[in-house]
Amino acid sequence: MCAPPTLPPGTVYLEASGSWSHTVARYGPPTQAPSVYCTAKPNSLGCSPAIGFAGSLSTNGGDDFAVTATDIHNQRSGLLFWGRAAAATPFHGGTLCVASPLVRSQLLQSGGNVGADDCSGTFTVPISQSYLIEHGLVQGSDLHFQFWYRDAGTAPFLIGLSNALHVRVGL
Repeated sequence: MCAPPTLPPGTVYLEASGSWSHTVARYGPPTQAPSVYCTAKPNSLGCSPAIGFAGSLSTNGGDDFAVTATDIHNQRSGLLFWGRAAAATPFHGGTLCVASPLVRSQLLQSGGNVGADDCSGTFTVPISQSYLIEHGLVQGSDLHFQFWYRDAGTAPFLIGLSNALHVRVGL
């Protein structure tokens, strides 16, 4: 009988295979479902942008993860930024939910209805496996995401901020 070894604290078995004579296993941090945290800054129209996600963020398997935001002021520019830790820092009448250092996406356009101002804008940013590799992110890395965008242009509504998303990179 082959007894599995005791794992280091904070790790679990991710895969295991064996036969009568041997066992092979891979271990690492436990998989954790993405979680939304922090409070969005209501925009000049009274909408609170909501961050979300689609797919799963992993270093292996499906390459289908995207960070999304809805209820964004239409026809505005913005960006997604991320860091390795959470924060709760007052920022332009809202809360910066991601700790520095920050990595920013390219400039985004919210789209939505043309004409009258409303909250029909959205953002979608895919995070690919090649992006993870490019930034040295491996299984078990914690990422915190938040969207920033331009609002109506008069104080206190110069910028908009979504709530935030915490994701642990899986296998």
